Amino acid sequence: MEELILQYDARHGHFTDFVKSQSDCMTLGRSFKNDVVLSDHFVAPEQLRFFYENDAWKFSVLDNINPVLLNGKPVAEAGQVIRSGDKLTVGRTRLTLILGSQELERTRKLMLSNWMYRTWPRRLFPPVMLLIATLIFVFNQYQTLSSEVRWGQLASSGLGFILMAVIWAGLWALIGRLFRHQANFLAQLFYSALMMACLGIGMLFSEYPEYIAGNAIVGTIIEWGVSLLILSLLLRYNLLYASDLKRRGWIAFSVVAVLLVSMSAMSILEQRDFSTTADYSAVVKPPLAKWSADISVEAYLHKLALEFENIESSTLVVVNN
Repeated sequence: MEELILQYDARHGHFTDFVKSQSDCMTLGRSFKNDVVLSDHFVAPEQLRFFYENDAWKFSVLDNINPVLLNGKPVAEAGQVIRSGDKLTVGRTRLTLILGSQELERTRKLMLSNWMYRTWPRRLFPPVMLLIATLIFVFNQYQTLSSEVRWGQLASSGLGFILMAVIWAGLWALIGRLFRHQANFLAQLFYSALMMACLGIGMLFSEYPEYIAGNAIVGTIIEWGVSLLILSLLLRYNLLYASDLKRRGWIAFSVVAVLLVSMSAMSILEQRDFSTTADYSAVVKPPLAKWSADISVEAYLHKLALEFENIESSTLVVVNN
């Protein structure tokens, strides 16, 4: 006879996550006489009876005050056959029914587990990665400024980036403390900084296709694609250390995709029906070509004024002749 195992999917005053059958019969309810006792006030004193019959585990409902759901559907018949992995809802308690013959999933390896739980790398890597991400962010800010760099503005932007990363990691650490009783703040900070660094690099080089194609739509598509990929990875790692959710990758991808599509739709709706300006690419040179090629705005205006003076002088010469 194979064993029947009850796994608690939600915590409602129990003292263990699994209960294993010790015989061919097992009862569940709020009364202390039961084999499985639940401290859920929406569960009857004698609620369910599990029994092994005809080479199969079955259960019967003993009290119908509140409906018992099997895989989301009310149980209507007695002697319901149990299949491994069935989801059972009793009151506000959710259970997973597992047969002893069910194969376990392979053991998952913690990412970067070789150094994550050592003393010195655990404390060293997160701030180093945060510093790298901050430098990349500041470099991106530098690329968008004119040749007259405002170092105070760059410094304040870098400090703001650090504060944002720490708050983001702290919020996910708080969620992990609530749902998994483990904050994992340093791990959250490391992966958040890593993904932000990747996002900064992606945004820096995403302008090259727009520069080559000379089309703003191409640049927008590349930028949104890079954002979707990296932000999905960021959210996946946050969920990894803060929750026990399955399919974290699909959840993260879906959430980020919905947010980006919503933002894109809002930007499209805010556009005017008619515009007098042409649709062109704003990238007029390679993004990483900001070195000695730039001149100050004053120098450019002065150079432009000289050009106009030369044109006016040439025009006057032609008219006089």
